[in-house]
Order: sequence, then C-alpha cells, then structure tokens
Amino acid sequence: MSKQALIESMILDMIRHGVLKPGDQLPSVRKLAAQQKMSITPVMEAYYSLELQEMVECRVRSGYYLTDKALEYASPSMLSQRLFEKDVYPAGETKSQHSLWLKFSDAALMTTPHRYPFSTMTTPPTMFPNEALSAHISRTARLVPEGVGQFYVRHDSELLQAAIARQMFHSQCIVGRNEICIISGLMQAKILALRACTNTGDLVAMESPGNEVTIMALRFLGLRAVPVPSDPVTGMDPAALEHALEENPGVRCVALSPTNSEPCGSTMPQSAKEALVAVAQKHCIAIIEDDAMGDTCFGVSRQPALKSIAPDDVIYISGFEKTFAPGLHIAWIAGGLYSADILFYKGLSMPLVPTLIQDSVAAFLDTSAAKAQLKKVRSAYKSGVTNFYHAIGRYFPAETKTHLPSGGHFLWVQLPVAVDVERYFDLLMEQSISIAPGPVFSMGHEFTHCFRINCCSVPWNEETESVLARMGRLAQDLSVP
Repeated sequence: MSKQALIESMILDMIRHGVLKPGDQLPSVRKLAAQQKMSITPVMEAYYSLELQEMVECRVRSGYYLTDKALEYASPSMLSQRLFEKDVYPAGETKSQHSLWLKFSDAALMTTPHRYPFSTMTTPPTMFPNEALSAHISRTARLVPEGVGQFYVRHDSELLQAAIARQMFHSQCIVGRNEICIISGLMQAKILALRACTNTGDLVAMESPGNEVTIMALRFLGLRAVPVPSDPVTGMDPAALEHALEENPGVRCVALSPTNSEPCGSTMPQSAKEALVAVAQKHCIAIIEDDAMGDTCFGVSRQPALKSIAPDDVIYISGFEKTFAPGLHIAWIAGGLYSADILFYKGLSMPLVPTLIQDSVAAFLDTSAAKAQLKKVRSAYKSGVTNFYHAIGRYFPAETKTHLPSGGHFLWVQLPVAVDVERYFDLLMEQSISIAPGPVFSMGHEFTHCFRINCCSVPWNEETESVLARMGRLAQDLSVP
C-alpha cells in the first residue's frame, strides 16, 4: 500500500469508527506527516484525493474539514458488524438471535437516534430533579472540597447508607447501615450479586421473560440460565420454580423482580412471595431480588420486598435510576449472608461512586424535594402506561393482550401469534419507531410475537397516539396469514 493510500485508509477508518464526523478539522498536513514519519507530499495527495471525492473541503488559512458526505462512511455499529460477519457471538446464540440483539442494542442505547424511541430503558431527563441535585452537588463541593478528589473503596458514605436504610424500611426491610454496599449502576450490582453466590458455568434460575440486564450479566459471567415461566400479571410461580429446581439439580440461585418486574410489569402476590422464599430455602439457594422498580408503585403503600421475609437469604438490589437520578448511576446491594463476598468483589472490580456524589445524593434524600420527586415520577409513570394501555386497546388487533401494571413505565404486549415480532421490529425501524422485541428477554428465541414498550420515552400527545395507531395497523396487517 502506498503512503498516500495509507493516509486515506487511516482517515476513512477514523470516520467509520466515529472518531471524526462532518465538520471536524483534520490534522494539519505537517503535523500528520511528522506523526507518520513521512514527507508532506503523500499527506497532501491523500487530502486532495479525499477532496475530489467531496469528503473533504479545504478552507483558506484554516485547514481541511470533513463534509456531510463523510456520513456515507459512518456506521455506529461498525465493530459489532465486523464481529457478526466473523461469526463471533456468545455461546448458545444463533446467528439470527445475535443479529436481533445487535439491532435492539443499537435502538435501545440510541446509537442510531429514533424519533419514537419506545425501545429505551430510560425516560427523558426533564422528568428528574436535575437543578436540585446539581445545587446539592455544588454545595457539597464547596463545603467539602477534598471530596472532589476522593472516592470510597471499602466504606461508603455513612449518610447515604443511612438514607437508603430508611428508604428500605418502606418495603418492610430492616437492614443495618453496614450491610448496604453502594455500586455504580444496576448492571454492576447484578454482576457482583451473581458473582457472590456462583462460579463460572453454574446454573441460575431466572424468570422468563426476564430482565435483559440480568441476561447480559449472566452472559458476561459465563453462567447458564434455567428459565422459569412467569405470568405477565402475577410473576414467577413458586410451583414452577420448584419444578425447575427438581429438574435441574445444581442451581445456585434464583434471580427475579417480584415487584413491577421488567419487562412484564408483574407483581407477585404476598402469598406467592412467601411460598417462593420457602422453596428457595428448602433447596438451599440464594435469592437475588431486583427491586429497582419497587419505588415506582402507583398505590399509596409500597409493596413488601422478598428481603423483608428472609433478610439473610436475599441479596437485595435497587437504585435511583428510575426515580431520582439516572445519570448519576447509583445502585446498591444489601447482601445478607453474602455481604462480605460482595464487598470483596467490589474491591476487585472497583465499580465505585465518587464521594462527592454519594454525599450530595444523601443530602438531597433528606429534603422535601425528594418526596415531591417520588410523587411526581409515580404520577408521570402511571399516566404514561395508562394512556398507552388504552391506546393499544383501541388500535391494535383484538387478539392483542396486555395488562395495566401497578408500577413502572413499561407495557408487555402480546400480539397475535401469527405476527413475527422481528419483522414487525424491522418495519417499525424504517419509520423511525423502535420497540424492544420479545426474544431479547429470553436466553433462547422465545416470545416471538411479543414486545416491550416504554410508555414515557416521549410526551403523550396527539402525535404519539397517531404513532400507536400506525403501529396497530401494521400489527393487524402482519397478523393476516
């Protein structure tokens, strides 16, 4: 390859990987030549060649800049595509399953922006107390400036631990401050919880359909899932768990969201929660309880957590991502008998939350603004899911099934069995509409006629309702053989 071709290839690779984008200035000719240890001639020839392709424009006394035509070479998921083309994907997945997962990931993470991002896990930033939290962070930084340069390793903020312990009391959990371990994000919390009670290759019972974050954590740790069928309304059936444990000896733990589960929005009755704990104790397995959606309950009182039934046997996970501050990425674990192991693995992986952030959030939680925010977000979520629920009832095929959850901001939609949700997903993406297709919520390729929809990712108005009507018509067309 000539030196000129080498420079061109390098520039194109930087565009493909998103390092350079339209409007960006390219390195000066002399600087790039010195960096590559060559004369300026091949660099100038490469820039001239790119200029002839209308990818670069030369501005007098300014330099070379990328034009909008560079977008033709941009691909947000280029690395994923290259891995996919080489058949590099997780064990147990087929090529089609991995293809769907990549497309969903691009949509859910907004790698490719969509006008109607119903696939996302998050809600708009305007729903959260950004100004109030920013003020507390600024105030804490002024009062304790050394906190900017510190972070907790073995011990977290006592103020935040105490505030979380008081919050957990609302779910009837009584935990000591020292049991609470502050973690950066729910994904890291699940990884630590799973690692504390399993080893690579172990079996983990999990609800199906299940939380995609749990599924990703299992894949990351090399764990094998034992799916336990769960009802979209009442959640995991203790009898089904009992059967799964008898059929699969060696299961080390069960992972589930018993309150306002994601993706279904199911909530287990109290009697079922007690029965499930009894089954887990009978088989001597740990329980990992994801209660991140617990605080989004629409009712007056908070649902009791599994942790309140068996404080020692339940590894409890929650966070503030759905209620106060998704951008701060604060989660926590109350590990019961597994607390020492969780703290050990936290020290190894260092998923730490800065001292400044922990102390600032603790100060915010003690204000009336925190209570008002919780009330606000519950009301917004309830309004969102109610509007979407009734719109789906009006516009989707008669055979469509969904239910109104008691918390959260998702709906689980079961289309007529004849509908191929992957085809439905692709057609919606062409219209800049994204959903979360059912198969991504299983370790196999199940729920091929189902999807999850985020009811609060865009404001509710006539335009949003018309989009749902359009989605319903498309589902009706695909349901006809």
